[in-house]
Amino acid sequence: RAKIPPSNGGSRDAKSHRTAFPLRGGLMHDNSIDLQKSLHSLIQNYTFCKVNLKYDIESELPANIRYTFLSIVKEALTNTAKHSNATRIDISLREHPAFYQLITQDNGSSENVQKWSDHTSGIGMINIQERVQNANGMIQITARNGFRIFISIPKKEEKNDTDRDRR
Repeated sequence: RAKIPPSNGGSRDAKSHRTAFPLRGGLMHDNSIDLQKSLHSLIQNYTFCKVNLKYDIESELPANIRYTFLSIVKEALTNTAKHSNATRIDISLREHPAFYQLITQDNGSSENVQKWSDHTSGIGMINIQERVQNANGMIQITARNGFRIFISIPKKEEKNDTDRDRR
């Protein structure tokens, strides 16, 4: 079982807690959150396996996207600690002209990846899917050569049919 540092400094067993990373100090409600620094902090405190972060976003992300990405990375790290035998997780955040992209990929073995993919209907994965949907994004989850979550979220919301009908 993975040992994950809690906010009080002791060690906790990953299987006995819902989340591995309590967000301290009201982080989820702070509009000035720096996503890159918050991700580095999460990764620095993550002891289950090595985490590689590639952060390639230049513009200021809207608050809802920052919170969405932070929550998803947190859940992916927690799920890897609970359900995987991975030795590495790669996290990539990129900015494209029309959308933002988040990819998490671990290198867990096929047996353990299948166990994790069986949990895609769990509350954490449902929360991830709802967050992406609320941001008008797309999500793809695969369980080949590790567990992978691929997310893209458009930079600007498209007008819906009702808005077009009003013109």
